[in-house]
Amino acid sequence: MLRFGFSLLPVFLTGATFFRLWMKRPPLFSKAESIAFAFGIGWVIWTIQLFYASLLGISWNPWILSLPWGILFLSSFLRRRKGRAPTSKREPFNSVERSILLFLLFIFIYLWIEALTFPLSYYDFWDAWSIWGLKAKAFFLAESVDLSFFTNPVNAFAHKDYPLLLPLAESWVYLGIGALDEEKVRLLFPLFYGALLAVFWGGTRREKSRTESFILTAHLATLPLLLDYTLRAYAELPMAFYHTGATLSFYFWARRGAREDLWIALLFSTGEAWTKNEGQVLFLINAFLFGTARLWLLPKGEKKQFLREIPLLSIPLLLLLPWWLFLKEHRILSEFLPQLQWQVIGTQKARFSLIFKTLALKMTDCIRWNLLWPALFCFGLLYWRRLLKPPILLLFLAVLLPVTLYIFIYIIHPLDVRWVMNVDDSFLRILLPIGPTALFLLGSFLKWERQES
Repeated sequence: MLRFGFSLLPVFLTGATFFRLWMKRPPLFSKAESIAFAFGIGWVIWTIQLFYASLLGISWNPWILSLPWGILFLSSFLRRRKGRAPTSKREPFNSVERSILLFLLFIFIYLWIEALTFPLSYYDFWDAWSIWGLKAKAFFLAESVDLSFFTNPVNAFAHKDYPLLLPLAESWVYLGIGALDEEKVRLLFPLFYGALLAVFWGGTRREKSRTESFILTAHLATLPLLLDYTLRAYAELPMAFYHTGATLSFYFWARRGAREDLWIALLFSTGEAWTKNEGQVLFLINAFLFGTARLWLLPKGEKKQFLREIPLLSIPLLLLLPWWLFLKEHRILSEFLPQLQWQVIGTQKARFSLIFKTLALKMTDCIRWNLLWPALFCFGLLYWRRLLKPPILLLFLAVLLPVTLYIFIYIIHPLDVRWVMNVDDSFLRILLPIGPTALFLLGSFLKWERQES
């Protein structure tokens, strides 16, 4: 267990270094939120660094890779101490907040213990060991992103075009542990779960009271589908973490224009695109949606500021460009896009009713979602005028547009749509990353914005 902790140290150090260099004082984020952001940013930067090192033939030596980040962290730490701002007094937690905190701690401990004992031998967990896990083991044994893995036709089933954040994170943990320990590597997922809760809590705290934020976070923490995928060791959980952080940060940037929110949004967008191919499309949706909103909400005299921010939106694309070039150079093609048949959209009208019926059944499945989607639908009907006005309109579109995109994909997919929608519960898997944003939107209906202290 100690080795597992040491494997995370350089990753967190990397994220904390970036966070300390770019965040304001007094802090815009709570301590829990700051730790979660540092954790997420650390994995983005560290796994991309591992991939770059592999391309350049540099050894995966933790001392060599950590040295520049350690120097930057120490220098930023000393600089921050000199100009340290006084901290404000914090009100003690009330009884409701203490109870929820203990409840969340209990869930986290349960997931931590369960991750060490939960078997991955079922067919339901195919992706965990045949896609993400297989790549992680190959990279660990080679101590590099092994090109032979991608050129070997035996590995065709492992979806070679899938991004590498999760496999590289797992392989780095293996390297830190010093062995292929499938039980301990799954401890990563409760950490992503806790980080997701911290990011969600921090976002709600910026608009609601502390008690309300705890109540909403407790609802997210108990979503059965989220708990299920925390134990499955699938990429959906990290994807939900990065997409939630990116969407909420884009949302606050569009409204308030803080530089910190934009940087978090861009790095977390990189994270979601580096976790799953769908994350690339979700980033483009967010960039267009919130970039347009940012331009619209800026006063006329400040429109030029947006021109300085536009180039920054290309950062996720630039960071992942070597990966896409790697795929192109080695002719690793997408397995999904060639299947789509854009020309058949006019002949698939019969699918509409089936798709919407399936979507309605999945969203009203209280065994998986509690009352999240039915409650959101009811409050949306009740407050439909508010739903169509900024800023809530932004959140509504951030939920609606990805779902609409997936419906369109189901319509033009050439295979039997019943199979496509239900294999591995694909509808549930595509809804999970936007579930926390939907809950944040639901929270916007429950009470008006809190008064700033």
